[in-house]
Amino acid sequence: MQSAVESLRSLGLTEYEAKVYTALTKIRSGTASDIHLVSGIPRSAVYGALTKLKERGVIEVQSSKPMRYRVVPPEIALEKLKDCFIAESEDALVSLKEIYQTQGAEAREEAIWTISGVKNVSDKIIVRV
Repeated sequence: MQSAVESLRSLGLTEYEAKVYTALTKIRSGTASDIHLVSGIPRSAVYGALTKLKERGVIEVQSSKPMRYRVVPPEIALEKLKDCFIAESEDALVSLKEIYQTQGAEAREEAIWTISGVKNVSDKIIVRV
């Protein structure tokens, strides 16, 4: 369960969101109390995580008393999370490129940099060639 939580966090979920989604995946459907018991996070935090997961489209909500929550199949949910992560990454890249290009001319200074790690060195060689 912990590796699933870590992977979901890498895709942009908070710790609680990842734990709630993982718990709901385990039980498929349940109330906030059920999710609280399986996930081990405070019940008050379950509601906030469920709201965010619903906004992300990875869970469904049944308007009943008490409200029930159902997990969207992991294949679909992960595809949605990946798409969102890619879109956010592309937005960040565009913004960072703009900042880099506008500051590039002014910030030019000669220096010696140390690069360590086989992958980092080989990436640098490939870029320079």
